[in-house]
Amino acid sequence: MNNGTEKTLALPGSSYEVIAKILHAYALCGDTAANLDTVAAKAAMGKTLVSRNNGFLVSLGLLTEGKAKSLTADGKKLAVAIGHNLEEDAALEWRRIFLSAPAAKGLVDMLKVQKEIPEAALPGKIASTLRQPNSSATTTGVNSLIEILTKAGLIRGQDGKYRLAAEPGEPKPSSGAPAEPPIANHPNLTEVKGAVEAGQAATTSGVKFGTIPFHVNIELHLPVSSEQAVYDALFKSIRENLLS
Repeated sequence: MNNGTEKTLALPGSSYEVIAKILHAYALCGDTAANLDTVAAKAAMGKTLVSRNNGFLVSLGLLTEGKAKSLTADGKKLAVAIGHNLEEDAALEWRRIFLSAPAAKGLVDMLKVQKEIPEAALPGKIASTLRQPNSSATTTGVNSLIEILTKAGLIRGQDGKYRLAAEPGEPKPSSGAPAEPPIANHPNLTEVKGAVEAGQAATTSGVKFGTIPFHVNIELHLPVSSEQAVYDALFKSIRENLLS
């Protein structure tokens, strides 16, 4: 569980790359709480840049509070994955953190309710949800947040819109097309299978088989169609050519 007590998610103040370096720098400091000067030196960046992003990391429960800070248990897992360039592990940690952090609940709930948001509208939706003013700092923070959410696999962009990706264990979004029944369960094909497995006379591809036991695998690729007549014609042909 995350240790953060912030009720509101703070926006990052820099790009994902900068935030990743800051997390790695805190990891290099070990378990000892480090001040801005120490972290900035290890990250090879100005301490103002570090300070600008600490609020975001604290609100997600990745850093402890106080003037000198250290990584929480969640922060360590994420920082280690980043430090070893384990992109998939880092994405998984980011995803888990956003889905469990109390401060991110409002943002995640908004994405769930909206289902899909036009790319141009997403920054405004996020800023409004987090109650951030319209400013250049907000624009920078929101764009960085979108980058993190995308890298985490929490949202995905497609056709000019962003959608919340399915959570672990949830079914993937349906394309809207009705699911076709398994071909092996169709009564006509079951009839063919029964004749073959019983060793009865059957014909396929012009070759006649006697009553010697054998097994034949028949693989058919059905066309996608909503017309029943297409399938009726197909199975009529199967009966005429396979069962004659």
